[in-house]
Amino acid sequence: MHQVDLLLHPAPPTTRTPTNKIHLLLAIVALALGSLIPASSAQAQASDAKKQTNSSTQQKAKTKAPTPAKEAAKQQRPVPAKRVKALMKFAKKHHPEILPLMQVLKKNSPKRYQRVIFGLDREIRSLERIQQRSADAYEVALKQWVNRSKVRLLSAQVSTADSVDQVKKIRRQIRRLLKQNQTLRIKALEDDLKQAQARTKRITELLDDLRKNGDAAIEEKIETTTKLPNKLKSKEAKKKGQSPPDKNTRQPKNSDRDKK
Repeated sequence: MHQVDLLLHPAPPTTRTPTNKIHLLLAIVALALGSLIPASSAQAQASDAKKQTNSSTQQKAKTKAPTPAKEAAKQQRPVPAKRVKALMKFAKKHHPEILPLMQVLKKNSPKRYQRVIFGLDREIRSLERIQQRSADAYEVALKQWVNRSKVRLLSAQVSTADSVDQVKKIRRQIRRLLKQNQTLRIKALEDDLKQAQARTKRITELLDDLRKNGDAAIEEKIETTTKLPNKLKSKEAKKKGQSPPDKNTRQPKNSDRDKK
């Protein structure tokens, strides 16, 4: 029987699975969901695995400042039940393969389950931010995320494979998923390149315009922002030998000239 299937479909009560095998299977499930576990949690697991053998050293370590991993763990507040329900709905729609494994963790390893929920919340929030910026970019990011997670699930199955042929089959599936993500990445980069080229073209046009018409633009700006007051205009007109117009003298209209 496949070891992961053993967790998803437990043996009858009369057959008791050894505790060490349960821990092994839980580790496989955690590996399959590893992309959802925050880096700080992974660091915390690694630090927990390295236990001190010297009791005096352990006692000294307790008096030291808390490690960054422990501080990060404290900052991880439990995800509200309403949000968890929304996460499960999202997973059921886009990535139903992880739901049975999460139920296994919830039943057999609540702490790991909470870490996976926290990671899933982080991943989906990131996708939601992308969706707000661009619907097309969201579709690409969602597909890439699902494919990465599927690769994790398949990779975890290798350690429980019963034959070389089964491993080859898993590798073919992984290769197909990686190829899909690579194609999506190439398309995204090509779109970025087109946008960058269009922006470069606009910037080049602006530079050319500034180089050709920069001085004229400066003079025009000066004229519009520093217009001479009327008294200075009068002085300027006198210098040029022109009589400034008298404000109190009525200027004849064209009709008056015609009458004369």
